[in-house]
Amino acid sequence: MARYRELIQYITIESLGFNIEQSLYRCARKLDKFYIPTRYPDAIGLGSPFESFDEDDFKIARDCTARIIDFVSSALRDVKDN
Repeated sequence: MARYRELIQYITIESLGFNIEQSLYRCARKLDKFYIPTRYPDAIGLGSPFESFDEDDFKIARDCTARIIDFVSSALRDVKDN
């Protein structure tokens, strides 16, 4: 079901004429890995989230978030202008 949902989202975005780089999808996957363990502290098992993530993880999340926000902002401007 998840692959179907992903495919539908991909087709919808592509059908609107937006070209999404594979690196943006990689960023989304990286961010997805942070969701559960940072939201639910007992999901990690041993230790707390602050013990499991470091500054490098923060930089990856920050940079990927900025790239996705930039893409969405640009896409919204394009849609608004057309």
